[in-house]
Amino acid sequence: MAKWRKSSALFAVALVGGIVSPIPQAAAAELFKGVVPVTHACQTIFNGTDVEKQFKMGMGTGPGGANLVDVEYPPQVKQGEVFTAYVQPGPMTTSSGNGDGYQAGRLSYDIALPTDAVILGVQSIGGESELSPDTSPIKVDQYANLDGFPTAVARVWGGESVPISSATTGIIETGYWNAGLRVRGGKTFRFPKLAIRMRAPVNQGGNTIAVGLKGAGTHPSGSATNGALNTVQGAHRSGFTIGSYWWSARFYCGSSNNARTLTPTVVSTDSNDRYLAKTSTRLLSEGTHLPRSGRTATLSAEVSSDEEVMANVRGGGAEMRFDIKNKATGAIMASPTATIGTNGVASASYTFPDLVGPGFRNEYEVSATYTGRPNDIEPSTSAPTTYSVGYNEINAAVSLKSTNGQISGTPASMPVTLTADLALPGGKTFPAGMSVQLYRNGVEYRAPIAITAGGSTKQIQFPVDNLPQASNTTTYKYTAKLSPVIINDLDRYAGETAVSVAAIVTGTNPGSPLPGGGHGSLDLTNFFKIPELAWEAIGGSVGEMGTLSVSMGK
Repeated sequence: MAKWRKSSALFAVALVGGIVSPIPQAAAAELFKGVVPVTHACQTIFNGTDVEKQFKMGMGTGPGGANLVDVEYPPQVKQGEVFTAYVQPGPMTTSSGNGDGYQAGRLSYDIALPTDAVILGVQSIGGESELSPDTSPIKVDQYANLDGFPTAVARVWGGESVPISSATTGIIETGYWNAGLRVRGGKTFRFPKLAIRMRAPVNQGGNTIAVGLKGAGTHPSGSATNGALNTVQGAHRSGFTIGSYWWSARFYCGSSNNARTLTPTVVSTDSNDRYLAKTSTRLLSEGTHLPRSGRTATLSAEVSSDEEVMANVRGGGAEMRFDIKNKATGAIMASPTATIGTNGVASASYTFPDLVGPGFRNEYEVSATYTGRPNDIEPSTSAPTTYSVGYNEINAAVSLKSTNGQISGTPASMPVTLTADLALPGGKTFPAGMSVQLYRNGVEYRAPIAITAGGSTKQIQFPVDNLPQASNTTTYKYTAKLSPVIINDLDRYAGETAVSVAAIVTGTNPGSPLPGGGHGSLDLTNFFKIPELAWEAIGGSVGEMGTLSVSMGK
């Protein structure tokens, strides 16, 4: 018949209340490090009465067998602050025995999570020893409740534990201990250190947030029938065999009352010093050029946080706002909004205005702002991107050259031959429908000349222009301009001369002023000082201006 045994004779030591040393006054960013001595009293169940099958594990190495739990935590935090508390159970031992007897397995350790904080995560960060993660990896699982315990629990185990049952009689299975997290006999072992990351209440102060142990102070020795009373569970191999099989004994351990509060963190009552969670926002949609016929774009952005508060970013009316600013005027034209999905992404459709004004393209700066939650999460704004509506301007380089002849004939005139060299940027070819227009003294001169389609370079010869000789010396300036052609509502081909070329016809009156103010002679030094022509020399090389020809009358 199965028998109950209590290990209280081994572990009934005087409870040591609280932390062994006072909590220092520290800033929230600083962690207090200390040790909490926890007493575990255990109840075992095994078959028969043989003493070799009774509980022989050591649940602690501190005074009186107390388990020395290492803790780290901030003594005080701001309202809404995200922080981490650390808990690691102290060393425990297995007994030595015949044939590596008293090995333990199916080990689990349960931590009670705070109820007045938002739990963001619990994870193992190492420090374990003599466990068997090679065959049964260490797991940390969270439960809203476990074994009837009323609040959330984090369990450290290897995926196998001992059952909680009202049946406490019958044979305990041979080899039952050989599963889950295991420890060999005669070893000192330790569970890993746990990091419990959480966020303090955003609108409440003065309360204490504490990590504790499941079942602490609720039962003097744990229970095989009520798991809510237990902190540590497992099974160990007994020192007794039947044939070639080793019997197993199960054990269930409670914790002393002081283990209810291992990491007391006080939340500040100063609401003016409330901590707002930080976020970052980035645009997922990159700015682009939109044709006039397709000005609607999908704007997408993502909000994220390295403070693990993503579960809260969508609540409380928080949304994503997209601001569209006219880059020419600096004015915000529109601010469409969108709800935020579970992945932190929000999208909104927006139709940009059609092309307005004399230009060929309008540009808009777009940024995204996560609006945040008052007294909870700070807003954040993305870097901007640029959208444009209109045309891609593809400008051809236009170089105009002139060759002037001698003044002759009746009435006297000077022939001027003009040639335009046209070149498009690499990879572009001239579309059909383009032409080049010559300008003389800023006025359209003669009919435009059609440009054949294809190719990236062209040379256009204009008809000879015969400039009449007048009594006074006269200057003529020429420029050329391509007629714009729009392709596929997207690309605008155009171009014009950057500088003009000049032709000077000397007058018949010997006393007429020459360029530079001289009479009867041409002073080239003074020519480059003529306000009307000087910019041509300054604006580029002689090659860019073309050939400057001067004809003197006989």
